Amino acid sequence: MADYHTTVGEQRSVMLANDVLLELNTQTRINRRVFDDGGQGIELLAGEIEVRTQAPFKMRAGTGWIRSDGGRFVVRATGPEVLVTCVGGNLSLDHRGQSMRLDSDQQLSYGEREHSSPRVVDTTVVTAWRQRLLIFEGETLAHVIDELNRYRTGRILLMNRDLGQRRVQARIRLDQLPDVAALIRDAYGAQVTELPGGVVLVS
Repeated sequence: MADYHTTVGEQRSVMLANDVLLELNTQTRINRRVFDDGGQGIELLAGEIEVRTQAPFKMRAGTGWIRSDGGRFVVRATGPEVLVTCVGGNLSLDHRGQSMRLDSDQQLSYGEREHSSPRVVDTTVVTAWRQRLLIFEGETLAHVIDELNRYRTGRILLMNRDLGQRRVQARIRLDQLPDVAALIRDAYGAQVTELPGGVVLVS
């Protein structure tokens, strides 16, 4: 059991001591931690959070340690890699004995053993979920469906591999998710079959 968690489609705010605000996205689990050096922070077990801090703050996600003396950043752990995005201020990441710095509008990812180099990203896309909006800019339909499945009960199943490689430019509000099957059908001419329990077949 996690100290703080969200269910499918839920988002919530958690205020910690020392002016640290956590915004939890859908299907997120975090624990409060006291680290070996006596410092306090959190561990992201799964999901996605935005952190706003005005004081030194430390957290763990996967095999990495993230530290910030003040700023705003997003950490996502929804697969084999952890994605870290600095939205404001700066932060440091310690991973497998290497220390890296991220400044505003920079992002990197890391897995069990390896990590990427920092790259510049559009942080309005990364943080769009805070406005209950999902922005896709050239991702495959397969990726989009995986992302939509994080926010809805049931499951969208893509049955056509070629269709899944179509590139998507879209802005989808979370309140549109009940109608997402029709959106996919109308946009891509796909055959859509809706089944009980929120299951949708796309072919």
